[in-house]
Amino acid sequence: MFLFCTRKAFENVGGFCEQFYAAEEAAFIRALKNQGRFIVPRETVITSGRKLRAYSTWRIVREAARWFLRGPESYRRREGLEMWYGPRKEDKHI
Repeated sequence: MFLFCTRKAFENVGGFCEQFYAAEEAAFIRALKNQGRFIVPRETVITSGRKLRAYSTWRIVREAARWFLRGPESYRRREGLEMWYGPRKEDKHI
């Protein structure tokens, strides 16, 4: 994910929360919303689909459900975040 803000806004919110190994941008955005106007550009961005190709839909949905049900505690440690911090799975479409 890409986020852009002024240096002043970044410093005012204290940057990214180092307590999270995932979803730190969500906490950062919540803090930024208190700094003033928030704009979401409408330009299209193309990014890598490697994770979507490397893991099954069921695995991705299961991970998202776990985060939703357990809340922030589920991404304060690297354990359980193997999709991002585990060994890289081979991309079958390269």
